[in-house]
Amino acid sequence: MKDIEVISNIKTIRVKMFTHNDLDGVSCALVLKKLYDQKFITFNFEFISYNDYDKIKNFFDIHNENGAKLYDYVFITDLNFKSNDYMENIFYPLKEYFMELNNPSNTYSSLFKKIFFIDHHKDSENFFRDKEFDIFERIEYFNDMTYCASLQLFNFIINNQSSEWSNITNGCQRKLFEDKVLWMKSYLTNVHDWDTFNWKNNNNLVAKDLNILFTHITRGKFFIMQEQKEGLSFYFNKTEKTIINEAYKKLDQEYKKMLNTSVVLDHIDEENFIHPDIQYIVVRTDENISLLSDMLRDDILNKHIYKMFNIKYMVNVSFKYGTLNFRRFYDDINLAKIANIYGGGGHEFAAGCALDGKNQLQLSRFILPTVEKYGENLNS
Repeated sequence: MKDIEVISNIKTIRVKMFTHNDLDGVSCALVLKKLYDQKFITFNFEFISYNDYDKIKNFFDIHNENGAKLYDYVFITDLNFKSNDYMENIFYPLKEYFMELNNPSNTYSSLFKKIFFIDHHKDSENFFRDKEFDIFERIEYFNDMTYCASLQLFNFIINNQSSEWSNITNGCQRKLFEDKVLWMKSYLTNVHDWDTFNWKNNNNLVAKDLNILFTHITRGKFFIMQEQKEGLSFYFNKTEKTIINEAYKKLDQEYKKMLNTSVVLDHIDEENFIHPDIQYIVVRTDENISLLSDMLRDDILNKHIYKMFNIKYMVNVSFKYGTLNFRRFYDDINLAKIANIYGGGGHEFAAGCALDGKNQLQLSRFILPTVEKYGENLNS
């Protein structure tokens, strides 16, 4: 099989994308789908969580008939990689992939050429930057932590940051490309403000409503709605406005329930030192975590609730998704460092980790307090 198949003088480039399953990650896929003509480039998108990196590992299994050998290029976007995550799920599988591919006793063929790695997490930046690997020429790494991942991907394309990608996709843009660029830039401004928590400072209520919409319909429906839009700037249609209004009504009910089951505890640092002058609040909800944390943040900063405490950050326990989510209320707290204590990571202002019932720190500081507040049996 040739690297680029030519049918009636039309080149077909096959692209696989692994991206986060949140608004920013899904918007990375939208950037590619919106800007490129599907006659020239075919995309296969896989939306995953931070606990699904083994899917990337399996993708680079030479025996996987639906894996890397079917694709020319791979995008990995908005996924936070620590050293162990990268080595186990990308480096070693990719190294073994090429060893098998180049083994004279095998007859494998492969289209795969390169990974474009686009991220905005500090863990990835600390690990990747200035590192050299024996297969690193197969990876082009981009990380500007001042932008969300989807806006970085947009800039990657518009500013021709990769000569290889620019050359191979020359002439593959969709019709009215400049109009698509204007709409995309308008849309991504809202995604960026939401994902970087700048919407509050910028008073960007459209960004807030965009995430409300994203969390209250299926990912596929959201994707199709945005893909079909045309014009020079982003807008909500009538159907979307109705969904958003209904979502806000449900959000108020969720917030009241969350407050009734909250627990306030003293902060404990990485050296196991208790700070009685600093507190964190443990809550439980499975949806709308960021929006509910913003509502809680406003009430705490304005002293509408919990006046007797100095609550610096929130920890949400989600048994449905098996996650702990950290959101800060004050800028003097680094949540990436705090999440790292419990086996996670992320940004200074937002972080998270997998829920682990065998982790004694998680049990004592988050899980048991909220279970007791709910009056539940731990085994349930």
